[in-house]
Amino acid sequence: MHDDEAIYVLLGCENQTKVHYAMPVRNMLYDSINYASQVDASHKSHKSLKVDKDGIKIKLTSEEFLSGFRKDDKLFPVITAVILFNKYEWDAPKSLHEMLNVSKDLLQFIPDYKINLISPADINENDFSTRKHHGKFHTGFGTLMQIIKHQEEMSVPDIIRNAPNADPDSVDMIEVFSNIRFERTIDDEGGINMCKGMDDYITKTKVETAIDFLREMNIPDDEIAERVSKKLNVTTDYVKELMMPKAV
Repeated sequence: MHDDEAIYVLLGCENQTKVHYAMPVRNMLYDSINYASQVDASHKSHKSLKVDKDGIKIKLTSEEFLSGFRKDDKLFPVITAVILFNKYEWDAPKSLHEMLNVSKDLLQFIPDYKINLISPADINENDFSTRKHHGKFHTGFGTLMQIIKHQEEMSVPDIIRNAPNADPDSVDMIEVFSNIRFERTIDDEGGINMCKGMDDYITKTKVETAIDFLREMNIPDDEIAERVSKKLNVTTDYVKELMMPKAV
């Protein structure tokens, strides 16, 4: 996250399709490497810069020189999110302390490290957004998490019909996990109405199937367009558009 003047936080993401039982150590390593890189970058900048941003000559103390980090230097915070892309509960440790087998007396001297976990199974239904309800997860990512949570249930089409518009990348993932296809009509804000997209895809499939069936009967295209239009309640122009040769 940043603006034109500064970076406020560095965001990282660990995408998991399966549970990782050493994730606290793995994330801690990644974050530590990032912090170490920031310290190294600070050290290099002090070597190359003669004055600070206020034009004051940079003079390092012996402690600052050895540290490679000035007393007033600050690090950018690093946040790593772990996202589980399956419906099962995360049964692995969520913190470094959970991975240790020591007494409480010793544990108090060991710094802990907790992961930031997003797991569909752990998300409350009220946290998901619909067209009428604004929950904690209000983008296409939230709909994706909800579909993964209910992946093998009959309610998935209903979730899609009630979902807010989603970005194209989220729709790509939703197609994979729901096994439902969508026509992609993108609105002015870059979103896709999945309810309409699902219905449009079903209609398109029916029209294409009817066209193929009638062509096998050697019926002229103009007559096919009229028949399919009346049968499936679509315009003849729409049918004729689908009858045109597909671009390779």
